[in-house]
Amino acid sequence: MDSKLNLFLEKINLNKDYFDFFKNSTLDKIVVNKNNKSFLVKITIDNYLPKDILSNLVENKSLFSDDLTYNFTVRNPDNNMLLDYYPYFLDILKSKDKIKLIDVYKDSLVYESDTLRLIAYNKKEEERLKEISNDINNFYHNIGFHDYIPVILREDNLIEEEISNELSNVTIPEPIKKDVIKEEPKRYNNSGTPRRRKSTDEGCILGKTIDSDPIKMSLLLGEDNDVTVEGYIFGTDYFESSKTNFKIITLKITDETDSIACKVFCNEDEEYARLCKALKVGTWLKIRGYTKIDNFSKDELVLNARDIMPVEHEEEEITDEAKEKRVELHAHTMMSQMDG
Repeated sequence: MDSKLNLFLEKINLNKDYFDFFKNSTLDKIVVNKNNKSFLVKITIDNYLPKDILSNLVENKSLFSDDLTYNFTVRNPDNNMLLDYYPYFLDILKSKDKIKLIDVYKDSLVYESDTLRLIAYNKKEEERLKEISNDINNFYHNIGFHDYIPVILREDNLIEEEISNELSNVTIPEPIKKDVIKEEPKRYNNSGTPRRRKSTDEGCILGKTIDSDPIKMSLLLGEDNDVTVEGYIFGTDYFESSKTNFKIITLKITDETDSIACKVFCNEDEEYARLCKALKVGTWLKIRGYTKIDNFSKDELVLNARDIMPVEHEEEEITDEAKEKRVELHAHTMMSQMDG
């Protein structure tokens, strides 16, 4: 470490345990902007700084103003480290009130084809990422990665990826035959390796028994990985791919507080016929799955089902005892099943 860098690190009270990391490093320049009293410190280092050292360096400003920025030149960059910085930088953006929900962005940055990319799967995600893409590029430029990080929209591949992911969790019922042992046919995941068939619990239409309590559909406000609802089917749509065995049953369900479209994925004719028979209009269901903004449903929130089981429901009879009877004024839309 050159003497200028050693003096600088002491001035900012950097943890002494971190000094060894800078032993071959040099302090190239400190650029002072007198107009806004900001400092830009340029340092050449061997490798990308570990995240904890970078954090300690940024937080220890000491004699400098709050507007202290580092710019690193890295002699031997290991780009496999780049994704480790992303959660740390999202925390910085949140602390500056530039983003509110970190979970919306946490899986957007990927490292593929030897470069970083910000991946958006619908128009709304693309807009959100473009709002912070300059901040992300500036951050990575300052830590020593000098390639531009683009925002990539993969809208055209979304339905195929979504169906492929869902099919890895599709539940296939076991045939019931006495005194006959039948070898189970092999099924393959996206990598071409066999995957095991999942069984359906007794009493369920799809997947496992649901023991979690349902929430009101009116509380479904955004994407969530684990959601349980209860309601009845008031409409159905069916999609069968002409090129593959992919099939989608879309259930329009309501619990009288709100309505949502629920997608059920399938890839076998027998299973599809069984599900179509079981999922009829008027059937009350308990459904567990995950909610997602679906650009193929006009960017609406949909529920992708993992587990479905029928439930008993007692109809509540509504009587109008008012002297002056009410007049129905509500409008019916595709997803309306409300009494108003």
